[in-house]
Amino acid sequence: MDVRRMRVIATLTSTPQGAALGFEGSTLGQWLAEFGGFVGKIDDPFGQWHEVSMAAFDGADPNLFVDFMFEEQSEVGVTFNDDALTDDQVVLSEWPLVDHPATRSAADYLGPDDGPPRWGLHR
Repeated sequence: MDVRRMRVIATLTSTPQGAALGFEGSTLGQWLAEFGGFVGKIDDPFGQWHEVSMAAFDGADPNLFVDFMFEEQSEVGVTFNDDALTDDQVVLSEWPLVDHPATRSAADYLGPDDGPPRWGLHR
């Protein structure tokens, strides 16, 4: 069955992406401690869990923050543009989107008590 796909991309930064909005973020060291190593599970904007590997960050400063970005195909068969990734972006995982609409609004990424949209990983 042909389906659209989603992937999660991570970047290490000195300041968490949502710091201006009060988001504290989590450091690489905190993620590795939570995972108990380089492999663990994170949830996507739909609340589904996916295994990811942080092995690409082996040897990186554990005090840097991990910023996550979810990218999805808008159409079946349209490939991700890996050339658009910057040198500091790492694809952690990719998976099929099954039973998800191609067009959504910010409300589709939120639960009833989540407050304003928070893009990336919800912790």
